[in-house]
Formats: sequence, C-alpha cells, structure tokens
Amino acid sequence: MPIPTKYSVDFHAEKTWHIYNRSDDGGHLILSDKNKRFFPERYFQ
Repeated sequence: MPIPTKYSVDFHAEKTWHIYNRSDDGGHLILSDKNKRFFPERYFQ
C-alpha cells in the first residue's frame, strides 16, 4: 500500500524533527538490526 502524501516529508539537516518511538498498535517499532539502521542511513545520505 502506498504512503499517503500527508505522511511524506522531505527531511532537511537544518530542521528539527520529532520521531515517534511507538507503533499505532502498541507493538514493537524496531524489530531488527536492519530496522535500527534504516532511519540514520536514509537521513544522512
């Protein structure tokens, strides 16, 4: 399923962002080492 455009954001280094640390169903958000690395790798590209 595609991500709705209202949830799509262009990240910029000079901005401050709040990253939510829980899922909508109360389950674990980070499930593996691959998940832990995804955001920083994407952010710092």
